[in-house]
Amino acid sequence: MDWSRQMLLFGCDMDVRATAGIVGRALGMRLEELRNDQLGVAFDAEDPAGGFIFVSENTRRFDESDEEHHRVDASRPEEPTRVYVHATSRADAIVAALTDAGLRLHDRAPWPPADEQLADAAWKRLLLDLRDRGWEVTLTGPAAPLQLEGRLPSGQSFFYHCRYDTCSLGIGGEDPVSRPDWEGEQVVDGGEYAASYIEPDNAVRILLALHADWKLDFGNSRR
Repeated sequence: MDWSRQMLLFGCDMDVRATAGIVGRALGMRLEELRNDQLGVAFDAEDPAGGFIFVSENTRRFDESDEEHHRVDASRPEEPTRVYVHATSRADAIVAALTDAGLRLHDRAPWPPADEQLADAAWKRLLLDLRDRGWEVTLTGPAAPLQLEGRLPSGQSFFYHCRYDTCSLGIGGEDPVSRPDWEGEQVVDGGEYAASYIEPDNAVRILLALHADWKLDFGNSRR
């Protein structure tokens, strides 16, 4: 796991403006005030190490979809103000400075997130295996929805799509938007968004199962 860059999430009992002042003094930087009808008052600054720092009210993000909100970490601060540090390479120094200033650290994780790093490694392995089997395949969407497209070993175009609780495979047709010549689907156990964030190995297992269904239907149709 690569921890060279990290995300940090702090909570503070002070209001946004006071918290921004505390953060600025602790880190020796000036935070710029932002105004947005949906965000309210917020402050941000670029982290000299390449990330950024954002101070805001501890509310659901205005642009956060229901699907994203479903995955919100339980570590969301209880305090009225939160401080989010994104993709910093000086996490140790920031944690020390902000905790000394009275903020509480609620979450610390690698960036990109651990699940994304593991998924990236898994997809590299799985796509290589599919290509070794004769598939022409490209990952065009890693999650919400997961999308794969290309050509089967037998030459037909395909489009594989996993979102909400269902994975579907379309074979044939001019492009992913057109109606395929054949389509099969499978519901994924685990809840409303189980397919949106399906693990790579399970996604490929279902892909191969649907491909096997198509081969069976295709073989029967030629008899």
